[in-house]
Amino acid sequence: AGIGWNVPRSPRFHSRPGIALLMASGDEFEVAQLAALESTHGADQVYHLGFEKDDSGRPKVRPLPLPELAAALRRPTPPRFCAQILIDLEAEGAAADFLRRFDLDPGRVRVGTARPDLLEVVPGEDSRDRLRVWDFKASHAARHEHYVQVAFYTLLLEQVVAARGLSERYAVDT
Repeated sequence: AGIGWNVPRSPRFHSRPGIALLMASGDEFEVAQLAALESTHGADQVYHLGFEKDDSGRPKVRPLPLPELAAALRRPTPPRFCAQILIDLEAEGAAADFLRRFDLDPGRVRVGTARPDLLEVVPGEDSRDRLRVWDFKASHAARHEHYVQVAFYTLLLEQVVAARGLSERYAVDT
């Protein structure tokens, strides 16, 4: 527990009508995609922390904090998929190094949290397995911003893998 651990989260309000419905629909889509992965690969191959209800009572996937992700990846046989990774470089103490990689001043720029929908562990061709980022989209075709989002998640994940001492076992697909 840290500062503010017991402060209730403020409800998210959207300035445009329909955004809350789109977000809820996205959450439902993610839950369905996890169920499909579990059906195909087995529940033991899809690691997540279960589900929680949003303000309207709809289920959504609970975020998977980095300590739990790192523990899952350190298992002798890690799960094939990990869902809803909560990447917080500030909490990891890795934000400044990440920003300096891109010649950004940590005194002026902050790295917010990110939540890739899915991480897949892919057997590597060398001594390391590969970590591949997936982000669920309920659209027929990927758009430019979808690729940018996954690329950003990948950069963050590279920093996390290094900070958590997992670089000898895993490489991040880029």
